[in-house]
Amino acid sequence: MKIQKSLCLIFSCFVFITACDAAKKGNSEPLPAEPWWASLEPDVVIDNDKFYLNGCDSVARVINNNGDNTAHVILQIPFRLLTPCPQQQENNSPLQFDGTYLTLTLCRTTISAGGCSEERYRTRDFENWQDQ
Repeated sequence: MKIQKSLCLIFSCFVFITACDAAKKGNSEPLPAEPWWASLEPDVVIDNDKFYLNGCDSVARVINNNGDNTAHVILQIPFRLLTPCPQQQENNSPLQFDGTYLTLTLCRTTISAGGCSEERYRTRDFENWQDQ
């Protein structure tokens, strides 16, 4: 008899907790996530498109379609083991546009070796990248 009462109590608690959890989920609406680039100043602006460098990870192009911003990763930067990118200086962006090419110049430092080895990528059409 004690086992039945214990099982009944456990089952009742489980039903109660499940019902409370379901009620919580029904009342709350998920908040829209803000994109990582929304609070940043663009590294480069070309025509109406904004370009953002996401550390040593990627370059994103944000296209404004009548107030609706859509982002596309246009370059996924290759991962290099044990070579982080130091924080870039604010007045000198590694992403530059010279009127013809969008150029990315990264400085990578090898752990324990110091110094900076530069990697350069450039594109004319924002799709096909050349490694220089």
